[in-house]
Amino acid sequence: RGLIPDGGGLYFLPRRVGLPRAKDLIFSGRRVDAKEALELGIADRVCAPERLLHEARAWAMELSEGSATALALGKTILNQSYELSAHQVFAQGSQAQAVCYTSREHREAVHAFLNKAK
Repeated sequence: RGLIPDGGGLYFLPRRVGLPRAKDLIFSGRRVDAKEALELGIADRVCAPERLLHEARAWAMELSEGSATALALGKTILNQSYELSAHQVFAQGSQAQAVCYTSREHREAVHAFLNKAK
């Protein structure tokens, strides 16, 4: 069609699959099936179409059982990790861990662990 990927494709795809694979996909314009998308890392999970909503909700529930604070801080640092030095990532991780140590979720998790509860 004479266009290049938009919507962040030129930025995100090489970070997800590596530069050589991104070039292959972008230069060829070929389609990939679900199995290959999973193998390439551009899909996280695959399920039958009729199970999609159920599986998405189950995954969301699984993620929601963890610490929202830790998840948000980890996501923020991971999203910046390609633009930062290792030292900067380690420093941000240390700061984020300090925040996590003071969170309600951490206190509840430690209490549950000590009491052998979920």
